[in-house]
Amino acid sequence: MEMLIDYIAYKLNWEPSFIRQKVFPLVSTIFLRNIAKNQETGLLYGQYEFDFIQRTKIRFGHMLYVVTWTKHGQIVNKNNVHTTTTHLEDSQVQEWVMTDESVNNVHVDNGCLMTDENMDLVMAAYPEKVHQFMQQKESKESKSKKRGRAKSTSTPEGSRSVQLNITEFY
Repeated sequence: MEMLIDYIAYKLNWEPSFIRQKVFPLVSTIFLRNIAKNQETGLLYGQYEFDFIQRTKIRFGHMLYVVTWTKHGQIVNKNNVHTTTTHLEDSQVQEWVMTDESVNNVHVDNGCLMTDENMDLVMAAYPEKVHQFMQQKESKESKSKKRGRAKSTSTPEGSRSVQLNITEFY
């Protein structure tokens, strides 16, 4: 990968960080395809690992998962709290992919890379992670519905009533 980056930087005079931003989504998609085919490979020679699905997203009319990739040895829970098994710096993650406003398909957040991935591909590669994400999403929705019902029952009846007659208004 580094030889490809060096070649493109030499031929096109692009910054290596810009090249990495463009290449990482391609590499992550190839990685997910290999995992779905049961071909064990490592993302960039095991430098990054699939961590969790952060949310769903619609881009150009297609539903996508925003997938979080962590540097090998770095564990991130759903609350974005890092526990590190080896000493890793955020600068090491940003060394490979730098943030840039013009590139919106790779994001760096708290030392983790996030990419937009096809839902079917993620489901084929990591069905247990998708199932876990769906359970969390359903529990959040049920909690918000319960809160919505509690708020609606606590409001006074007069404020929710429908106006039956226009003369009552005046």
